[in-house]
Amino acid sequence: TLPSHANFLLAELGQDRVAAADAFFKARGLILRRVDSYQLPGFIRITIGDEHGCRRVADAMEAFLEQSR
Repeated sequence: TLPSHANFLLAELGQDRVAAADAFFKARGLILRRVDSYQLPGFIRITIGDEHGCRRVADAMEAFLEQSR
């Protein structure tokens, strides 16, 4: 883990899980961005605003990772 002062998360999920993560997050009203165009295939970017948004993203990521094991 690296310290960050940005308003987004950059997470490596693997190329095989990016599309599934996109659908999973959209179904929960959360939008992520693929970053293939930055030569980061298999990564996603999720913008986070306030503490409530951060909690929603963390909960969704935990549920997605649990489901996709």
